[in-house]
Amino acid sequence: MTEQPIFSDKFRELNSRDVSAHVEKKQNLNYLSWAYVQQELTKEDPNYTERVIEFPYPDCSNENFFVPYLKTNEGYMVCVELTVFGVTKREWLPVLDYRNKPVTVGSATAIFDINKATKRCMVKCAAKFGLGNYLYLGEEVPDVSDELKELTKKEAENFIEVVENAGKTEQFKKEIIKLKNMDVNELERQQIDKTRNLIKTWLGEIE
Repeated sequence: MTEQPIFSDKFRELNSRDVSAHVEKKQNLNYLSWAYVQQELTKEDPNYTERVIEFPYPDCSNENFFVPYLKTNEGYMVCVELTVFGVTKREWLPVLDYRNKPVTVGSATAIFDINKATKRCMVKCAAKFGLGNYLYLGEEVPDVSDELKELTKKEAENFIEVVENAGKTEQFKKEIIKLKNMDVNELERQQIDKTRNLIKTWLGEIE
């Protein structure tokens, strides 16, 4: 059985990731693309699971009939559960219309709004694992921490060592020169993310 990574370490890593290129806007609110979040969680943990919590349908006598929303006098709520890195978290979200107002019970568009709310709820739940969390803190882009700079530097050094041990120095000559000349203290957030993603890609080519 594969050992799960330490949750606090993965949270810090995901929380420091710049996701600004994948932000969607609705009114004055920012949302991460559901497709992007699903993609990134799969990369981080291919075995992650997503569960939409279901509730008994209030207008049916069949006790075994469940729906993916909670119906109240005030409107609808949805709940999503994610299990990532072996940790499970839940998030609730009210179902809102295009004006970001609660959808009234019986609305003609309710079923579509519920579907959209479920996706947004999943995205918000993912923030509990660090991905896009800074958006809910009102920050535009996370700062480049000293910890992240050091991590990037170590990943670069590790890549160079792997290349040398594999006898592929000539094949990755340009990449090695680029990393050796890199000054992490001068890199902006997006450059840090790009560099780390490139290193992962290069390592994949070696393996």
